[in-house]
Amino acid sequence: MPNTVLNVAAKQALPSGAVTRAADYLPHLEPNVGSTERLVSLGLGTCLTVFGITGRRVSPLALAAGGFLLYRGLSGNCPLYQALGTGTGGTSGQAAVMPARAGVKFVDADLIGCPVQVLVGAKGLARGVVEVKVRATGARREVEPQKLVQTLPL
Repeated sequence: MPNTVLNVAAKQALPSGAVTRAADYLPHLEPNVGSTERLVSLGLGTCLTVFGITGRRVSPLALAAGGFLLYRGLSGNCPLYQALGTGTGGTSGQAAVMPARAGVKFVDADLIGCPVQVLVGAKGLARGVVEVKVRATGARREVEPQKLVQTLPL
């Protein structure tokens, strides 16, 4: 089992022997919190923990919230994200691109607000053209791929 932050911390805190070997069986937690969110969690967790300890009286709520955020920042795992099946520590960039049909991509483009659609198809490419559609007016026209950039209404 690969060493995780929790395994290493448990081995450091426990005496050697059978108890240390038991630390090898701690569950492996998948990181599901991104690096920026981890840093923010560490900062806020530290502030809440210090506030909970140094305030006029000890604040259990601030200590609990601070401890949770510190755990989240140190381990990179959020139990709430895990329960919801989501996270911010996943893949990004080209690795995050999911294959989708044209209709799904057009719906996403409409939601984002892309003003122009460029339709590239096998039949059009065989004729040496691509289709450009302006969403605001619905006007369509066929353009040679080499002249596409000059034709786009930007």
